[in-house]
Amino acid sequence: MKNKIIVVLALGFLASCATKPVQKTEPVVTETTGDVMVANGKNLYEGKCGKCHDLPKTNAYTAEKWVDILKWMQPKAKISDQERETIHFYLARQL
Repeated sequence: MKNKIIVVLALGFLASCATKPVQKTEPVVTETTGDVMVANGKNLYEGKCGKCHDLPKTNAYTAEKWVDILKWMQPKAKISDQERETIHFYLARQL
């Protein structure tokens, strides 16, 4: 009986150490050309942010206010820092 408990605990420990699958996301092009960044930002804004709620107009807030909103929404939308910056680049160009 004691051996079974040890085996179960060992298997549980090994299972907890297994690598977890990486969630695939769309790659974000990091080129500095404005057109590419704007297009990527628009796609992310509509795809990630618009997935859960109606989108506010892009000129509804100042660039500074968008920073606060994006940081607040980032964990909920499950976007990376780079994606957040790309969305902000797009939004700031729409003002």
